[in-house]
Amino acid sequence: MKILIIILPLFLGIIVGFFLHDPISGKLNSKSANPIQNSSKFDKTNNLRVDLNSVYRENIILLTSALRRIYNKEPYAPDVVEALNENTQDIADIIGIYYGSDAETEFLLLWKNQNSAYLSYVEALRDKNSTQQADSEKILNNYIESSLVFWKKVNPTFNNSVYRIMLTERINFIKNFINELNKNSITESYKEQHKAYQQNGKIADFLTINIVKQFPDKFK
Repeated sequence: MKILIIILPLFLGIIVGFFLHDPISGKLNSKSANPIQNSSKFDKTNNLRVDLNSVYRENIILLTSALRRIYNKEPYAPDVVEALNENTQDIADIIGIYYGSDAETEFLLLWKNQNSAYLSYVEALRDKNSTQQADSEKILNNYIESSLVFWKKVNPTFNNSVYRIMLTERINFIKNFINELNKNSITESYKEQHKAYQQNGKIADFLTINIVKQFPDKFK
């Protein structure tokens, strides 16, 4: 009797499972197992989000690595800077897919100027060059304004006020990273690096939402 009690539910489960599945394809016949509606749209949107997050977050890893190496005058600093440039091109490539080659070129130039300003800023603090530091900060501030002009041009519905805050916070996190590095506060510098990493992810999500809204036909 005990054996029957154990085997009977198992046997019934096998029978029920057989009728619920297509014996040829092995797919569930249950309505609950049907593909999610608009799954294609979700997949395309999610792919863009993953792609942007990947390159934007990688940007912080490569940038802070380059800044640290330059500050310490490490021999492999140029290699990291080259990797940073490749990452910048990767970001621009994604922008070019949706906005064309001219926009890609303009975006790429903006990012290269931004990268150069960070590298100049870390050199200025290391060498105690206040004039160079002020010039670097001016370029970073100009980058914010230029980026807002760029996005408003390619996407008229773009929310500049939100994006300004996000860019300003990212720049401050990276500058704080350099400042803590200059004070030899290693733990604090990593905290600022993490904040910048998270912030770039938020920016990637923000851009994903705006691109999907602007080009709904590309995400059907």
